[in-house]
Amino acid sequence: YQASAQYINANTDQRDLADSPPFRATLGRFQGSFGLSRGFTLWQGERLPATPDEGLRFTPIPRRPNLQLILAGRGTYTYYTSDDTQQNLSGIVGIRGELGQFSDDFFDSTVFNLTYRRSFVGEDSRSPFLFDRDVDTNRLTGGIIQQIYGPFRLGFQTSVNLDTGEVINTDYVLQYNRRTYSLILRYNPTRQSGFVGFRLNEFDWAGRAARFGGADIREVEGGVVQ
Repeated sequence: YQASAQYINANTDQRDLADSPPFRATLGRFQGSFGLSRGFTLWQGERLPATPDEGLRFTPIPRRPNLQLILAGRGTYTYYTSDDTQQNLSGIVGIRGELGQFSDDFFDSTVFNLTYRRSFVGEDSRSPFLFDRDVDTNRLTGGIIQQIYGPFRLGFQTSVNLDTGEVINTDYVLQYNRRTYSLILRYNPTRQSGFVGFRLNEFDWAGRAARFGGADIREVEGGVVQ
């Protein structure tokens, strides 16, 4: 669950709020959101022994092949001081899994996901801002990261609006994985942004530091700032 109160200046297309360029409005924004999600294991394999030559060759934890079914739902209500509201209810169904144990030299790790999201927006319900307006209500998201050779893995993640066929967001990823550390290169042509990451394992690290210069990009999913 999430609740927030914000004072926001952002782009708008409502001329009663901004009738001259650059068409930005300043409003209070109050939001409450509640979500549930659950994963169901459909199948799982065995881990390799935790030795440097087997299960720990390219990863700090031996990988377990698996396949999961994902079910999720979220309801969100947002009120703006312009007396506009946005209410939506969304459902998600998908699969995610991993094949291989990331131990052999070639094609021994395939991590994948595929999810479908359907959002239902209330009648006459729309955000006055553009950044949090829930317009991609019928969406398919999928991705794969594949071991190419040794510690190198290559993949992508993309989302498509099924009503318009428009690609909403795409990330391309190159990873170099070792037992004690990893390097990540990510490029997003949709947002024209990139990311370079270095990670040391076994430090109980949680999360990810902000991008250089504090220029971290926050995502909006169904009107909710993540």
